[in-house]
Amino acid sequence: MMTAPFGNNLSHVKTTLIVLALLTLLLPASAQTQNSRRPVLARLSVSVNGPGQILLHHDGEMLDVSRRYVMVAVPDRGHTFLGWTPANVFTFVNYTIDESGGLTATTNIVVSPVPPVRPNRVPVLNFGLEPENTIFFEPGETIITRSTGWIANFSTASHLF
Repeated sequence: MMTAPFGNNLSHVKTTLIVLALLTLLLPASAQTQNSRRPVLARLSVSVNGPGQILLHHDGEMLDVSRRYVMVAVPDRGHTFLGWTPANVFTFVNYTIDESGGLTATTNIVVSPVPPVRPNRVPVLNFGLEPENTIFFEPGETIITRSTGWIANFSTASHLF
């Protein structure tokens, strides 16, 4: 009788994925530049669509754009991971001055999914970040930036019987 490498125990599979992801983190980072400049950081945008969680990194974390990183998507019990979707993240910051001369900043964030060229259904995501790009700047009034991010998609229907 033939059995799957981990049997039917999903916790062993999750543990193995986490160990593999952690081992990947121990691999050397991409080559640093010859001069000793400060790293260029970008804010990680990651969100969850459905019942599950993301391990190893979190939304809003500042990461060095010259390095590669790993995240693991873990579905809640009875659900499945459907895949990663890349996203463009637009941040709109509007500045207003009230009657007393106080400056107020209002921030709106729009996450726009990008259809992947190839679906990525592997729960372990090896990724890099691009620097944030300013696409519009009106001093003292409006700033619009674009960055990249990821959406982890999980099934919404439970597969427990």
